[in-house]
Amino acid sequence: LLHDGFGSAAAAQTKAELERLEFFEDTARADADAASGQGLYDGCYSMLLCRVVLGRQWLSGGYDGCGGDTNDDESTACDSEDVSDLEAGSTTDEVHDQICQRGFDSAVITSDGVLRRFVPCRWSQVYPEYAIVYERCTPRHIGIEHSSFWRYSQVCMSERLRRAPPYWANCQNQEPFAEMHPVLKFKPRIQQLMEMTWKAKYTRDRRASNGKRIPRGDPNGDMPCSARVLKVMRVENSAMWTSYTVAVKRIRDRRAVCEPLGRHPAYTTDGLDDRARRRLVTDINETYLWHGSSPQAVISIAEEGFRLDLSGKHRGNMFGRGAYLAECASKADEYATDDPEGHYQGCFAMLLCRVALGKVQTLRSADYEAHERTGPEKEFDSTVGDREEAVGTFREFVVPTREQIYPEYAIIYERVYRSARIR
Repeated sequence: LLHDGFGSAAAAQTKAELERLEFFEDTARADADAASGQGLYDGCYSMLLCRVVLGRQWLSGGYDGCGGDTNDDESTACDSEDVSDLEAGSTTDEVHDQICQRGFDSAVITSDGVLRRFVPCRWSQVYPEYAIVYERCTPRHIGIEHSSFWRYSQVCMSERLRRAPPYWANCQNQEPFAEMHPVLKFKPRIQQLMEMTWKAKYTRDRRASNGKRIPRGDPNGDMPCSARVLKVMRVENSAMWTSYTVAVKRIRDRRAVCEPLGRHPAYTTDGLDDRARRRLVTDINETYLWHGSSPQAVISIAEEGFRLDLSGKHRGNMFGRGAYLAECASKADEYATDDPEGHYQGCFAMLLCRVALGKVQTLRSADYEAHERTGPEKEFDSTVGDREEAVGTFREFVVPTREQIYPEYAIIYERVYRSARIR
């Protein structure tokens, strides 16, 4: 049977709390009393799936008989006047007290002849075997979870840029909006994309959990080998989306068609299926790229956009000033930090962004003035620092204006290490 949970602590119910709980066989009825969690569990609910020994049941609310031996005079007394107070309107406490006094193990109370609630007499009859954390979903809440999730309309560019993407919950909203929606169907795809773009390569930017540089060869096993996605939120912000689509149109009007990215497309784009790639304006090198940061900073970026005045304060400006992004999740993770306290303590964060790269200048060695050649009315629209070809590590993508980036997905995750423990 099901019991609604209390925030994120559903699995920690004490014996005293279980003593007078009611249980349901209907998921929707149990969910009706569930409460939303806080912090990382904001927008999440919990439920317990319990093993319950009902034993000798007191049936009320329109059922014939009481279970067990229906010829037992005491058992069939549940339909007589002296138990009328155990009809559907009775409180759980009233039901519990009376069934215990009259020698029954549990009561089954019917509401409107359809829904039943089960009230055990003793806490020892209940074992809370499974604790379930979940998100409520409707077609609007999850961004239309059916075959049109990746829907792509063949419309002219001006019309496409004017509207919010068709898979957004706000795709038909004509008013300004700034929301973050938990996504269910896309979460496994994000996990898969992280794993596909995770490349175990050592660079000097990689730090251990204590903030110190990891020695070459990783003798202490401090380098993570993967990531475990905990939560994915889709950012739906009409003001940021408008700014982004204006930047896309500006690049398209000026460049018409841009040469493809270097030796191969971004690994993030390669990792998507055809329907997902059709979201992108590929002739101006629009692609998905990762950006690592802390949970608090990622939420701030998702709400307000990138702050380029902070560029380089974390690791430097090897390829000039601008916002740094990566095609490999492991490279973006090098820039990610965990929050030292609060709900996200020990968790890291990353953004999966739509980025309009436009005409790209490719560099294989450091150039701290590269930004002087990128931007509106400049020769290039962005920079690719190709250290993958130069020394076998990673490519980094540097964008000079915040309008060229739309942070579409905010991801909270844990690092996974070779020892299989989470840090």
